[in-house]
Amino acid sequence: MLKKINRLNRDRDIKKVFRLGKRCVEPDLSILTLANTSKKERPIRVGFIVSNKVDKLATRRNKLKRILRQAVRGLISGLCSNYDVVVTVKPGIKFPYHASALEKQVKDGIGKLQIIQKSKIKIQN
Repeated sequence: MLKKINRLNRDRDIKKVFRLGKRCVEPDLSILTLANTSKKERPIRVGFIVSNKVDKLATRRNKLKRILRQAVRGLISGLCSNYDVVVTVKPGIKFPYHASALEKQVKDGIGKLQIIQKSKIKIQN
């Protein structure tokens, strides 16, 4: 699990990111970011969306969310604060899910959206 302060779980916050955020599209994922406009600094918050269209079985959808949380957990210390991020899984992804491929897509997408602190993490291609 992500720490509570790093979770984006309110419906209105997620809808705001969808409405106003920047999007990066990867083969199996879509990643959206929106900078927080509050005056005080807040930690980055991340939400995950895996719909029924991805897989009808809840156990498989939950597995995907666990893989994505693990990928983000490893990156979270090197990400810029004051951002909200939503990671959405596209319906075309096939079972079994490969954690390394999904982790690479998360890193690449976050790198394209330029919310990585340059001094903390280097992205390998």
